[in-house]
Amino acid sequence: MVVSAPFYLSCEDAPAKADTVVLFIGSDLAARKNKAHQLITEGYADYLIIPGYGTIFKASSNEGLVPVQKKFSALRASPVRQATPKHYENTHREILFAKRMMKQCGFSSAIFVSHSYHMRRIKLITERVFNGSNCRISFVPAWHGHSNKFLWWTHKNDLKMISAEYLKIVWFLVYYTFTSLPADN
Repeated sequence: MVVSAPFYLSCEDAPAKADTVVLFIGSDLAARKNKAHQLITEGYADYLIIPGYGTIFKASSNEGLVPVQKKFSALRASPVRQATPKHYENTHREILFAKRMMKQCGFSSAIFVSHSYHMRRIKLITERVFNGSNCRISFVPAWHGHSNKFLWWTHKNDLKMISAEYLKIVWFLVYYTFTSLPADN
């Protein structure tokens, strides 16, 4: 189990055409942004949603990514953290907010982009949040220079990140079991 820990966390789908790319914020945001931009440039989506910032961009052949102002001022006025229970972790909040933004735009498909070690937790939460919504979601991790996955426990950063991911998964499963999701979900 110890050797396999990072392999379980890293889940990946082949990218498929979608309405939007949803980018999750984090300490390695540059790599995540690069992956999101790559997917949009390759024609997989025309929009980029960053739920942690309450922003959406539309791809423009002349100007790159252009902010979309309409429809989202009300969303930006009520930050993700204030709109959810205090015990929800940030990724859960971002997924709930992404769902609201997608619904408001009429999007029914998305490519979720984050760090590869975050993808399993994102998938677990997304399956519950989007359950019954008929949205098609794929999970495409941004590439990160991981240490040797077979010796991950010998590298301080990998040990810290992988351990934290498993703790966050356990925390989500515990509070999800005893908490109902928000009504607008």
